[in-house]
Amino acid sequence: MAADKEAQLLDVNFVMSDEPVENGVFIFGIETENAKNLTVEMFDEEGFGMVANNQLEITEGNNYKALNVNSIESGDYVFRLKDEQGKELEKSVTISHQE
Repeated sequence: MAADKEAQLLDVNFVMSDEPVENGVFIFGIETENAKNLTVEMFDEEGFGMVANNQLEITEGNNYKALNVNSIESGDYVFRLKDEQGKELEKSVTISHQE
C-alpha cells in the first residue's frame, strides 16, 4: 500500500517557509523539469472544509507564486498541490494574522 502512495507523489521541488504566514501573502516556490498545470487547494486542519482552490500554470524551471490569504482565518491548514494525473503533494501551512 505504501508503494501505491509513493507512486502518486507530485514530481516537483516545493519550497516554502516554515514560519507562519503573517503578512496575508503565502509565497512558495515550485521547481519542475516540465511545464504543467497544477491545482492548489487549502483545507481546514481537519481536511474537510476547503478555503482556497486555484489553478496555476507552472513553467519549466523555477516558479514563485503568491496566494492572498487575507480572507482566511488564522489557524493551521492543509495545502495540497495536484497535477492533471492526480499526483499530489501536501504540506501544512499556518496563517497568523497580526492584530
